[in-house]
Amino acid sequence: MGKCFPCFGSSRKENKQGVKDLSCKKDKAKDASFAQAHGISRVSSGKLDVMGKCHGYLIRSTTHQHRVTNASHFKPSDSFPYSASSGKCINFLLCKILCLYRVILSQKTPPPPLPTPDYYLLALQWPYSFCRNTIHTNECTQRTNPTAIPLHLTLHGFWPKMFGGHDPELIGNQTKREFISNQLPKLSEMRKYWPNLTEKENIPEFSFWMEEWRKHGSLCDMSQKTYFQTAVNQAKAIIKYWDDKLKFIKPNSMIDLNLLRQEFTRSVYKTPKFVCNEQRVNGKIVKQLHEIRFIWTTAGFQNNGNSQSACTANVWLPGYVRATEPAI
Repeated sequence: MGKCFPCFGSSRKENKQGVKDLSCKKDKAKDASFAQAHGISRVSSGKLDVMGKCHGYLIRSTTHQHRVTNASHFKPSDSFPYSASSGKCINFLLCKILCLYRVILSQKTPPPPLPTPDYYLLALQWPYSFCRNTIHTNECTQRTNPTAIPLHLTLHGFWPKMFGGHDPELIGNQTKREFISNQLPKLSEMRKYWPNLTEKENIPEFSFWMEEWRKHGSLCDMSQKTYFQTAVNQAKAIIKYWDDKLKFIKPNSMIDLNLLRQEFTRSVYKTPKFVCNEQRVNGKIVKQLHEIRFIWTTAGFQNNGNSQSACTANVWLPGYVRATEPAI
């Protein structure tokens, strides 16, 4: 692209930059090829015809620089003051304005940084308590095979939170990021640890995961893949701890929540919060363990101050075959 520079001082043979001075006299342009190479379209009777009218400006092309000082009979260019085809700028002031305008347009104000949550609420649910309770007799009817309902904790959510329990807020010109289906952990892991229990077990739950990202994940400063991978990794670790260390917990039996709380408190997972719903067992309504909620930060797990919700000291843990009911 051509550039415009003002020419100062009187005309002379060569300026400080070593640029030769061309006047309108015929003897200065010795042949047509030299004139054409310097943007001079015609030499006749000591007058030059070039693009537009230039008074005392240095015109720089890709290979030559020259000064035109005495051209008084130039044909105006159709693209005055600037010609993209020739790369020559005729009017210095307008050129500067145009160049500045292009720079401004090319620079976009970056959006403010995404919010950094104070912590994440990692909610794991016991699938059978979700599927069958006094409110929902069978929430998981699409999973026709009873063994398709996992007999281990699964992810309910991984929710970014600020102190006080409220969600982070996007500010300024921030918008929620779109869900990208190929930015997930392995599908086998997602199906195992974060399934949609209301759908068939062999269908990838992209719409389900997309909703989790739209409502929760997009409000934090993690990338989509990091968000889901972090949740899956923490769920895997807790489930392994449950299987290896909590041997006293058996499905289809009552469990002591105080003992369970003590085991978690002694571990790296700290004190969780227990959430219960209800189920009818042996003709009686009893509390059953529905969720365990942990507080996770990038520095590790923290104690959850509110240790239980709607739970009793001993709660039911349902499984494949209930004590007095057929398999679901």
